[in-house]
Amino acid sequence: MSVRADLGRAEVRGICAPRFAPVLEAFRRNFAELGELGGGVCVTHDGEVVVELVGGVADELTGRLWDERTLVMVWSATKGALATCVHLLAASGELDVDAPIARWWPEFAAAGKGAIPVAMALNHQAGVPGLSAPLAPDRVFDFDEMTARVAAQAPLWEPGTRHGYHSFTFGWILGELVRRATGLTPGRFLAEQVAAPLGLDLWIGLPEAEHGRVARVRSLPLAPGGDDPFGDAVARGAPIQTAVVNSWGRFADAGVCQLPDARTAEVPAANGFATARGLALLYRPLATDGRFGDVQLPARMRARMGSVESAAACDAVRLEPTRFASGFEKGTLGGLAHGLAMPEDAFGHAGQGGSYGLADPLRRLSIGFVTNAHIVQGQEQRAQGLVDAAYASLRT
Repeated sequence: MSVRADLGRAEVRGICAPRFAPVLEAFRRNFAELGELGGGVCVTHDGEVVVELVGGVADELTGRLWDERTLVMVWSATKGALATCVHLLAASGELDVDAPIARWWPEFAAAGKGAIPVAMALNHQAGVPGLSAPLAPDRVFDFDEMTARVAAQAPLWEPGTRHGYHSFTFGWILGELVRRATGLTPGRFLAEQVAAPLGLDLWIGLPEAEHGRVARVRSLPLAPGGDDPFGDAVARGAPIQTAVVNSWGRFADAGVCQLPDARTAEVPAANGFATARGLALLYRPLATDGRFGDVQLPARMRARMGSVESAAACDAVRLEPTRFASGFEKGTLGGLAHGLAMPEDAFGHAGQGGSYGLADPLRRLSIGFVTNAHIVQGQEQRAQGLVDAAYASLRT
């Protein structure tokens, strides 16, 4: 069914199959109760788009409304796209996730990292979550410099003995692997080998011609305030957390999403741009047949992408419970603090501010959610409500 519901400036528009009406209601609730500014949600089931809704304001300064072509920086939801690229290269034989990173990137072997396999970069066990030496903030936009810095960095724990969220270095390690294996930057590989064959509105390194479609983000700074375990560790100068903050550069600033350099650079753990449909269609093959254009992901590889490889009550970076599969986040389980609650078969990745992508191969379900409101309260509640509503729809 088509819907057009007036909620003041937060008018909701799009399509929603009758069975998935709970998703429409949850999306409306985000605007009415959870401080949403603008955004979109897309759901596929059995390979078909069953929900595609947009609403609210894309730019508070001009009053431009959000539409189906509106792009927004999805922050760490970008990691799901990059991990997919790595697994596609493994499926085609160009990478081996169980082989050392240094096989393709010899410089990475510096400082005792020669034996670290690709798998440990995917599941956050590599021990290189940040940079011990500070950098000038704008250097974060220079892919070559950042990969060189990561290659020189010594591990901050013995690789494989624990895991900790590699918030930005995840992208430089795996992005450089893509470049070494293919000769293409990660953004170009994504554009040519994933987005083009699947028709995805999804980018790492946004062409200037597309900047007019980008939503203005109501941002919060990344910088920790010292009122949580991570922030407290930064305040006392803990080496791991300090190194993580060093790696953020300009991305710690509240206004970074509006910077042209932050849009055109390739920061492949954080500066992806997508529509809700783009994220949902990225995850659709992972929820169905595993085919990405000419590449077929084998069932064993798809199983690995959704199976827990790292889990602990205290993530070495975040200092809270987390679980990761091979490149993706797993949902909460048994009181784990970080992440969305979802069935154990599901996997995906969230981004700062609330954007999210998910695949559930058992239920043949994929979800994409994007937003331009980075808010303190209701960040995960907005995505959680949509996820809960999608699963409730399957039970009707």
